[in-house]
Amino acid sequence: MDYQRFIKQIPDFYESWSQNSIQPKSKKFGQILDQNQETTTANVLQILNFAVECMDVSEIYCQVGACATETLIGALIDHPEQMACIIDKFAEYDPNANNLERLQERLEQYDLSCQVYVCDQSFEDFFAELKEIGTEDKIGVYFYNSKSDYRSNLLALLHSKAFLSDQALIIIHGSYWATTQQAIYDFVATNPECHILLDLTTAIPNCQTFWDGIYILSWDVTQKDYCPNAIINQMYQPVVIQSIHELQLVEKIDIWNALGNSLFQDHQFISAESAYRKAISTNPNHYGSYLNLGNILIERNQIQEAISNYQTALQLSPNNADILANLEIALNLQNNPDQLVSSLVDRELILIMNLTANGKAQEAIHKAEMAVHLFPSYEYVFNAFNNLTLPHVYESEDEIRFYRHRFEQGLQQLSQQVSLATPEARRIACKIMLRTNFYLAYQGLNDRDLQCQYGNLVHKIIAANYPHLAQKLTMPPLDDTSKIRVGYVSAYHNHPGISPFTGYLRYGNRQNISIYSYLSGDVDNATQIFRDNSDVFHHIPDNWESLCEQILADKLHILVYPEIGMEKTIFQMAALRLAPIQCMAWGHPVTSGLPTIDYYLSSELIEPENAQDHYTEKLIRLANIGVAYPNPNLNITNIKTREDYQLQNRDVIYLCTQAQMKYLPQYDYIFPEIALRVPNAKFVFLRGNPLKKRLSEAFAKSGLNSEDYCIYKNGLPKQEYLMLNQLSDVFLDTFNFSGGHTSLDAIACHLPVVTCSGEFMRGRQSYAFLRMLGVVDTIAATQSEYIGIAVKLGLDSEWRQDISERMSNRLGNLFDDQNCITSLEDFYTRVVTEALN
Repeated sequence: MDYQRFIKQIPDFYESWSQNSIQPKSKKFGQILDQNQETTTANVLQILNFAVECMDVSEIYCQVGACATETLIGALIDHPEQMACIIDKFAEYDPNANNLERLQERLEQYDLSCQVYVCDQSFEDFFAELKEIGTEDKIGVYFYNSKSDYRSNLLALLHSKAFLSDQALIIIHGSYWATTQQAIYDFVATNPECHILLDLTTAIPNCQTFWDGIYILSWDVTQKDYCPNAIINQMYQPVVIQSIHELQLVEKIDIWNALGNSLFQDHQFISAESAYRKAISTNPNHYGSYLNLGNILIERNQIQEAISNYQTALQLSPNNADILANLEIALNLQNNPDQLVSSLVDRELILIMNLTANGKAQEAIHKAEMAVHLFPSYEYVFNAFNNLTLPHVYESEDEIRFYRHRFEQGLQQLSQQVSLATPEARRIACKIMLRTNFYLAYQGLNDRDLQCQYGNLVHKIIAANYPHLAQKLTMPPLDDTSKIRVGYVSAYHNHPGISPFTGYLRYGNRQNISIYSYLSGDVDNATQIFRDNSDVFHHIPDNWESLCEQILADKLHILVYPEIGMEKTIFQMAALRLAPIQCMAWGHPVTSGLPTIDYYLSSELIEPENAQDHYTEKLIRLANIGVAYPNPNLNITNIKTREDYQLQNRDVIYLCTQAQMKYLPQYDYIFPEIALRVPNAKFVFLRGNPLKKRLSEAFAKSGLNSEDYCIYKNGLPKQEYLMLNQLSDVFLDTFNFSGGHTSLDAIACHLPVVTCSGEFMRGRQSYAFLRMLGVVDTIAATQSEYIGIAVKLGLDSEWRQDISERMSNRLGNLFDDQNCITSLEDFYTRVVTEALN
């Protein structure tokens, strides 16, 4: 990190530097803040952005605290090559994970998701894990933007020391506060490597040029000059020093509260209550202990006593937003006690789903098991979340069989237990629809019967709760002047499961067909494509019932779901009847199992002969690959070399870009088999960290060390990802669930793709792409043949080059093929005409 460049040039980026009217010359930071002006300022974003610019590309930007999401965006904007991590305990003050969801949405909005590793934990745990792992990654810019108490500030600095680059910048928010000042001064006084470069404290009330002020410190291991005693004496903060003398008492309170929090999370409510009461007896003037006690009393349905504790906490900390919010909830629950259990159940289910989405299946299952005892009226709901939860990554084939058997039994049990006899029973049954069967498709087996069983159950539940949205519809009439109205509904647009189907809109024949598009989620950077290529566009977020009513009001002839199974709201809508004819495409390539979906829009090249056996819908085989996929934009401006990715020119790079769920344990042996025959092989996994342990064992069985062959990266920005495709030698496809989006990117980069056609459509996409391209040399029929092709490509550079050149010359065969659009619209016309007749 070139901090000397930073301190020299940073004034050049501002108008009126050192004055109260200071502001960045660039307007982009103000635009980032348009939606949220309450947590930081454009001045802070410019500081962070230029600091990142002064980093070395191998260094990491590390931020503690996610309350101001904009700071992370401001730091990374226009720096697509820089990786970052953000650390925060999201559930500490946000049990519903709204902040985590908002962070992820904002990162998606600015196309930064692939650059950021989100750590949902305390910074103490984060740095402890880094120490245990022994990472070589170094922090070039460290931004602390969390709690402002003395202890937190000092610990955040002490924990980070071992992971800073030899030259780094440390930026601390809150220089206005005496506690932060004292922590900084004490750290600088005892660490000669650290010097204060700037103190950008807001000097004038209500003139928040740098919010609550920031300190900018340099860290340089070549510096060994201690801060002079005269300066240290000036830094003395009597109020803080007195507080430090009282720290022993505070720590005792913290210990009791921390114990209570731990017991609370494990649902040991009586023990947790005892711990919180012990904290209060230690110091009756600590508002946080009363707040914690109030929370546990809410869980135990002791609403009046909870209100009393919240009111005591409010007397000790007037206008505290957290206390006021919890007190309001408690008062509402006092007036409406039936709402209490339902709201608590929703919170537990959301926590379980978040654990599952983060790959923590065992924790999710444990939480569901505990919740069964807490909420007996919702027993079968939590049992469903328990039994139907599936891991992202399996350790063995036996584990796949175990979880599948568990899933089958749980689904059968659920079907028997669901009751719809009363309004309350129907409301409870709706809770199971908060989940989908997304991970079932990654086991590599025929899911038709299980999906059918689950789909029929969901349809029965939602039809009982919303009968007016589940009625059979008549086909709207057509005359010589009217067009067939076709609707496309999705929860998001900038997603690999949706983007292949934009050709349906872009190349549609508007003389006979009117296109309606519906978005149920947030606008993203691909939404404009749908807006521009639709006759009618509706964005109705966070209100799926209103969206359903709008679709009914539009009197569509056909409604198409590009995917069903990735997002719960879409699955619920698909279980209703919102158009006379309802179709799904292969954004999530497995049957929906829903009786309300009439047709499955697939591909004549991808589907096997017996494909209808895999679907509850009637299968429609559209021409070629079934989509008009646009040629990826390869206008790469930041050219890199292998050295930039820690790769050598002599390496044979096998690129492995699939999601971790697609790598099944029975195929792990293939990687060491290739390595045994290609000694300079390097397997680059872009999302494969969870595979590390399994692959290490697989290589060890062949007498090899996986660390000599396997390289794991956490993801790359789009342009860097495409650049790595161009620098690689071979693309290794996955078995049973092949690449889709990733395979098409590899083909666009002329990278030879080794694939083996599977039994189901989801395992045959790469196979179909290569057939349509007209380069079939790298399609294997068996695992043994797959290994042989991969080895030959690694050893025979001339053959590899020949395949690459043929791919380059035939891209026009594959991308933007409009034959499928013709067959799609022929299908639309035929089914509407048949229905009318």
